[in-house]
Order: sequence, then structure tokens, then C-alpha cells
Amino acid sequence: MKYRYGGIGLQEVLPAIGLVLAPFLLVALQPDLGSAGVFLFILAGMAVVACVRWKVLALFAAAAATAGPVLWHFMKEYQRQRVLTFMNPELDPLGAGYHVIQSKIAVGSGGIIGKGYLQGTQGALRFLPEQHTDFAFAVFSEEWGFLGSLLLLVLFLLLVYRLFFLTVRSQDRFASFACGGIAVFFLTHIVINLAMVCGLFPVVGIPLPFVSYGGSSMLTNMMALGAAANLSRSRFTFQGAGRRDPGSLPDLRGEFPGHPGEKPTHRLSTVPLASRRSNTGPSLTRNSLRNSPGSAVRVVTVSAPESSAASPSGRDAGSNGGTSRRPAGESTVSRSNRTR
Repeated sequence: MKYRYGGIGLQEVLPAIGLVLAPFLLVALQPDLGSAGVFLFILAGMAVVACVRWKVLALFAAAAATAGPVLWHFMKEYQRQRVLTFMNPELDPLGAGYHVIQSKIAVGSGGIIGKGYLQGTQGALRFLPEQHTDFAFAVFSEEWGFLGSLLLLVLFLLLVYRLFFLTVRSQDRFASFACGGIAVFFLTHIVINLAMVCGLFPVVGIPLPFVSYGGSSMLTNMMALGAAANLSRSRFTFQGAGRRDPGSLPDLRGEFPGHPGEKPTHRLSTVPLASRRSNTGPSLTRNSLRNSPGSAVRVVTVSAPESSAASPSGRDAGSNGGTSRRPAGESTVSRSNRTR
């Protein structure tokens, strides 16, 4: 996927749509329309994170509005009943509307500070079905009231905010998109579950992250947070960091007697500036630089290429203009570019 001025076009989005439609259809055929719809919400959120053009987003919205009447004919009878009772739960107070009615009673009876831990009537007396999974927030609101529910909502918002913060600050495009998708994943589950419990959304099997009972849900949430924590390290990584132009490195040919015409290997490193110099000349050694305080200095570490050619005889240390003989493969530090 390539960035373009003005946003990403439809051609770049089509592969992502194909990847989402495959799991969407498989989950919808189970049938589990609620979980399948999460894929579409994540796709829409990722489209916004990826800066898709507004014309493409408008096209998706028009396609979703057109598919609504078509989807109604493929829905099961109990799914249609859930949509109808969402608009008016009193149509079937002892059937499809029973969950929503009891959930509203539990949320409203908590008041400001709640009834206390394990003191709620709707949960303790089993009036509220599925109180440990989909409607766990209703039991929490009844026991801890408005203040406890507000605190839980603030914690969820902080989690989503931090994920979107990593999305914006990540220097790597893949890490940015992945963190954005994880943020939309949590935001979708939180909004749908809370709206469903309060009667603002049809009843679907969407758990509340880290609150609803379920091993697979908890495992998925922890894996998502682990992936986001791993991807968060990329916000300190800059693409192209550490690359140097080979032409800017010094040419040290002739520094090694016995190897004419062969260019040694260069390696840049940054070490503290030594407070003393070696006795043989102005060149610095690694031992003198290792533990010496001072400012940083860029040092070129040179490794001579291995060769079987012998150096000229009769030249001892200091007889060739101060250049001593060094065995092949020995590393030295020379030509320091000091920066104070």
C-alpha cells in the first residue's frame, strides 16, 4: 500500500476488503452476525487511520446502506426479533426484550454509589440472564453505581487513547496501522457492549474486554496488548537510521604495509574522548578511550584484509616514517575525527 497525496484510493483498498470479507462470511454463516460485524467496524476504522480518501469512504457508506435491506432477508428469525425489540423492547417483554429490560433495571438501580459488592438484586437473584458474559457491565453498574461505571469507562478510554497515541507516533507504517487496528478492535467491543447493555444497540454476543467471562476473549485481548507493546518500540526507530554514505568514509590505503592496493574495512563508532594520547603519536587506542571521561568522538575502526603476502623485510617499528608493522586481521583505531 502506497501513500499518495490526498489519501489512499480505491485500488489500494480492494486487497484489504478481500482479506476482511473471507472471515466475515465464515463467521456470518455460523450464524454469528454480531461477531462478523466487528470485522466491518475494524475495516472502517482502519480506513480512517490509513487516510483513505473521503470519496472512497462515502462509497463504502452508500454500499452499507444499500446492503441493509438485502441483509434483512438473509437474517434468521431470532435476529430479526432482536432488531425489532431494540426499537421497542415492550413488544416481547418475556422473550426477546427480556434481556434489555432487566439490564436497564440493573443499570438504573445502582444509583450514584451503587448497592455494594455482591449486593445487587438483579444479579444475585438471577433476574438478569448472561450476567457473567455479555451483560457483566450491568451487574458492575448495579453494584458500584455511576461513579464506578465512570471510573471503568475512563480506564477504557485511557487504553484506547494510548493505542491511538502509538498509532500517531510510530515511525514505521506497519506498526502505525497495526496499533490503529488494535485500538479500533478494543473501541468497537467497548462501544457495542456498553450500548447494548444500556439498550442503545441490538443485543449481540460481543463481550466487554477484560470484564466479561471467557477464556478465548481474554487470550485475544492479552495477545493484542502484547503485540501493541512490541510495536510501540518502533516509535523510536527511524527508517534509514544509521546508514552512511560509503563515499564519505576516509580512504586508508597505504596504512598497512604489505597490502598495497587493498582497501581495509571501515566501521564507525562513537566513544568518549580520551584525556591522554598514546606515546607513539597522535593516534588513539581503544583501551585509552574505553573508560576515559570527556566529550564524544567519532572513531574509525579499521580491519586489514587477510593476505598471505609478507611485508617488506628490514623495516622495524618506527623506521618507516613512524608506521609500525601490524599482523593481518588486527584492529586499530586511527584517523579520529574529534568533535567537541
